[in-house]
Amino acid sequence: MKDSSKVTKIINSLKSGIVPSENFREFLVGRDDEKKELNRILDNIQSDVGSIKFITGAYGSGKSSLLKYVMEYGGNNNFLISKISLDRGFKFYKLEELYYHIMHGLYYKGKNVSFDDLFTIWLDKVKEDKNNKPYNYINNLIKEITTYNESFGRVFFSYIRAKISNSEEEMKVMSSWLSGEPNIPYKIKEKYGIKGSIDRNNSVDYLKCFCTLIEILGFSGMVILIDEVDVLLDERSDLRQKSFVGVKGFIDMTVNSEFKNCGLIFSGGERFFVDDKGVKTYEALMQRLSYTEFTEKAGLMDYKKPVMWLRNIDLDSYYNLGEMIYTIYSSINDINLKISVPSVVNWVFLEYKKGKREFRDLTIRDFLIKYMEILDIISQNPENKIYTYELEASYNGREMKFKNRL
Repeated sequence: MKDSSKVTKIINSLKSGIVPSENFREFLVGRDDEKKELNRILDNIQSDVGSIKFITGAYGSGKSSLLKYVMEYGGNNNFLISKISLDRGFKFYKLEELYYHIMHGLYYKGKNVSFDDLFTIWLDKVKEDKNNKPYNYINNLIKEITTYNESFGRVFFSYIRAKISNSEEEMKVMSSWLSGEPNIPYKIKEKYGIKGSIDRNNSVDYLKCFCTLIEILGFSGMVILIDEVDVLLDERSDLRQKSFVGVKGFIDMTVNSEFKNCGLIFSGGERFFVDDKGVKTYEALMQRLSYTEFTEKAGLMDYKKPVMWLRNIDLDSYYNLGEMIYTIYSSINDINLKISVPSVVNWVFLEYKKGKREFRDLTIRDFLIKYMEILDIISQNPENKIYTYELEASYNGREMKFKNRL
């Protein structure tokens, strides 16, 4: 990496225990099984098999990195992604807001897109087909949408008409309504003949329409990422139960393929499952997630179950991560490393063991913070007497044992 400012940003992220957004896939080590399962989920969605996955684990275990992976892999495979974070306003007990938040969190190939952007992308593809005329596609599109919901189809027709005639204001109004905007003034709606608005009773129907629309527009499907689900536990008990009911209902509709070519991937801290206020208080949702503590306590992995519990990556993966980070670090820092990189990695785990934390209890974030700290110490103290001899390590599944190699 020759761009020192870019490298500095990466290093600063690593020091905070955060996987850098740029080149993040290079840091996603030791998660091949998880990525394979997420690829399978997207294959199911493309085949119109409604699918869900709940990614959970300790703080710093890599949940956000896997969501980034889904966004990148999905975008590269023509999926539309919608990302919703429950700590930013959406509440599952307010399902009338679900459609709005989905429509305002859309991404395609890594870029935030609007309803208008999607239609433009499709129209550009249509224009490339020299064997057919755009209006034939558009007529078929409107007919298909209207069969699902007349109001949606009517406004969509008005949107297309406004776009063709370059009526900027009308197009924006129709696009806003189709995107679930609740605050369109009555006079504006009256001017353009819009009746009603998206509410609790019809928001699910409009989502069904939109999923049908994007399938017709030629996308592989839509993946809805719902992050920070464990913040539901911070709600008042009655609202929390209503939220659980909302999550269950959304899962049921998805796995029953009521939304064409659509899937859900949730992400949240492990307290969602282990806390006394968590999902265990609502048996119906526990059953939907097929979650039992047996496999977790037994240390068994079943990636195909709805709940994907992130455990610590293996030692070899940490060695690979250590080598990669050292290459980046040493490209802009003077460092006189007198031992091998694997030994530096082992020193990280020994330092944690001194603090009564075993390897199995650590997360990727824990490793990054301590590893960067040790590299900084070595760089600033070239004559240090601590990190100067090789350190071997072995792990038996319970504890890590160390041996000095002079």
